Amino acid sequence: MISPLGQSFRVSKVFKRCPLEIQGFVFSADLIELSFRKFNLILGMAWLVEHQVGLDCVSKRVTLKVGDGEEVVMVGERRDYLSIVISTMVAEKLVQKGCDAYLAYVHDTSAVSSTAEGIRSVKDFSNAFPEELSGLPPDREVEANIDDDPNRAEFWLENTIRVFDELSCTPEECMKCVVSLLRDSTYQWWNTFVSVIPKERITWEFFQEEFRKKNINQRFINQKRKEFLELKQGRMIVTEYEREFVRFSKYAWECVSTEAIMCKRFKDGLNEDIRLFVGILELKEFIMLVERACKDEELAKQKRKAMIEARDTRKRPMSKSFQPQSKRSKETNLRMTISSEYSH
Repeated sequence: MISPLGQSFRVSKVFKRCPLEIQGFVFSADLIELSFRKFNLILGMAWLVEHQVGLDCVSKRVTLKVGDGEEVVMVGERRDYLSIVISTMVAEKLVQKGCDAYLAYVHDTSAVSSTAEGIRSVKDFSNAFPEELSGLPPDREVEANIDDDPNRAEFWLENTIRVFDELSCTPEECMKCVVSLLRDSTYQWWNTFVSVIPKERITWEFFQEEFRKKNINQRFINQKRKEFLELKQGRMIVTEYEREFVRFSKYAWECVSTEAIMCKRFKDGLNEDIRLFVGILELKEFIMLVERACKDEELAKQKRKAMIEARDTRKRPMSKSFQPQSKRSKETNLRMTISSEYSH
């Protein structure tokens, strides 16, 4: 869905025909769960038309039509209601149009700053659960530069991009912020690099491209591509396999160029018992394929559990029928046999 501010977001819950009681009359509405904090309920245009709602914005008067010609009238009591929300929305629209905005950063100078060394970790509590820990983390060292580790560099860049997208930052704002986040040798590299580059070429897209060239080499990409091509479900559950599949797929776009090809490769990596179930349906939508695989995984788990319980049930009566006789039972049988022979 798209909000009035132009922001897109995904919704996953719809509540059908919810009853809304207004002055003793009950109206029904299909409601969607949204992440807005300032509103309890938003009634869309379709609902307003269905109930022939009349709005008088000046007098804050709302009229709803009810059956048999009756009307329900509501009059707003607070004229300054949601004035702050409206101001915020207007301000956000102005920022999106390119107007300057300033973010205030408040720092408490009287507070004692914490350091990484001051935060206690698991290794400081080895006497609490020594048997459960296979090993302890090494002593803290100075934080490595992101260009020393392609994995860390990629993780940092992707998270930075995600945060900027969430904040709806402009490319110019992204560029200013990302430079302020660089540290140590990475900052020195960028500072030296841009000194010989024309200013008009230095853009947010340009930074991302050069950062990847510098810190995420081709050898790393080839290794991740190989891991994707060899990826199988194995001991992972379906959701874990899906997470790894999606994470590595970006290194081999040609192998997932269409959703149908993506589904086929994902299906080929599933364990055989699940693959046989989902293969019959020939699903070509990735989300539906994953959901179906999760259901089949649960069914297979229940089937294995039922087989184990049935096997244990069959073993119990057999073990009782063939229990060895006790010493006292053997002596009793022997006396009965001797007595029988003597009587003959």
